[in-house]
Amino acid sequence: MTIDQAAALLRTPRIEWARPQIWCDLGCGEGVFTMALASLLAPGSSIHAVDADERAFRKVSEEHGGVPIRTVLADVNSLSLSVVFRSICRSGLELFVVGKRSACRLSAP
Repeated sequence: MTIDQAAALLRTPRIEWARPQIWCDLGCGEGVFTMALASLLAPGSSIHAVDADERAFRKVSEEHGGVPIRTVLADVNSLSLSVVFRSICRSGLELFVVGKRSACRLSAP
């Protein structure tokens, strides 16, 4: 799948693409959907790409389309992700979490 094909799958009117957002891609693999997401996001957005396999990050760039991508080596099933979520939510922006089967929105207080 190409980045453009993945972006077409992600594009939805339910997301306010014009405003900065923080996203977390759980199980990012080689980052096709991570980079597709970056191509849709507004300036000032960022993505945290999480995977338990360090080799998966070889194809994930540090930024795509001007959106910074931070790679996080962590097991989705481990408690270490709570630290990631807390540090992201301190920014005051909403956090969108994308997993293999679902997506959710978390808002900082």
